Amino acid sequence: MYWKRIHTAWFEIHFFLLTAVCLAGIFWLIAEGSTILPSAIDADARKAQLVATWCLGKEARASNPLRKSIATYLHAAGIQAGYSFFAPNVPSQHRLSFELFYDDGHV
Repeated sequence: MYWKRIHTAWFEIHFFLLTAVCLAGIFWLIAEGSTILPSAIDADARKAQLVATWCLGKEARASNPLRKSIATYLHAAGIQAGYSFFAPNVPSQHRLSFELFYDDGHV
């Protein structure tokens, strides 16, 4: 019974941190105006982002041991960045093109 409680608590902490990382990324995108949502909610999104980053310990001093331990766990678990890492918001001035060059010279 003792180990079951430890496993449950660890799962809850892990899930909480994972959710906070994802929400911080989502709220950052909204606050920057990178979504189709109205700009009227940008200020609220910035406040929500601060709450999410506070939960991750990022508002504490760099020497804070709690901040260091949370950052170490996030990096060890591979959840230090949300899904924006996998699908970045590419600026419109950048363009990716895929071209095939054949031996006879045509593209």
